[in-house]
Amino acid sequence: MSGLDGQGWPTPPADGECDCAATGPGEGCPACEMKYKTWECKIVVPMDAKLPEGFDSPPRWAAMDAVARAGVPVLACFSGWGGELTATQQECVDKDIARRSNAEA
Repeated sequence: MSGLDGQGWPTPPADGECDCAATGPGEGCPACEMKYKTWECKIVVPMDAKLPEGFDSPPRWAAMDAVARAGVPVLACFSGWGGELTATQQECVDKDIARRSNAEA
C-alpha cells in the first residue's frame, strides 16, 4: 500500500497494489497515477515592472540550482511571466501590500 515518505509526500503503491479497491490497480487511483513531485512557485511583481529581456532565466536557474544542490535531480523546469494568481493568492498579495503601505505611512 502507498503511504507517506520521510518528507510527508505520498508514495505510489508497489506494482499491483492500489489504495482504490473500487477501480483496481492504476485505474483512476491518484496514488497509482503519481509519477513526479512538483514544486510550484509564483513570484509576484508590479504589473508595470520593466523586466529585462530573457529575465525568466535567472529565477529558473536559481531554483533548479537550489534543488540540485540539495542532491535532488531536476527532471524539468517550466516557468515564465505569464502565470496567474488564484483568488486566495491575490487576496494575500493585496493584504500584504496594504499592510506594508500602512506600516510605511
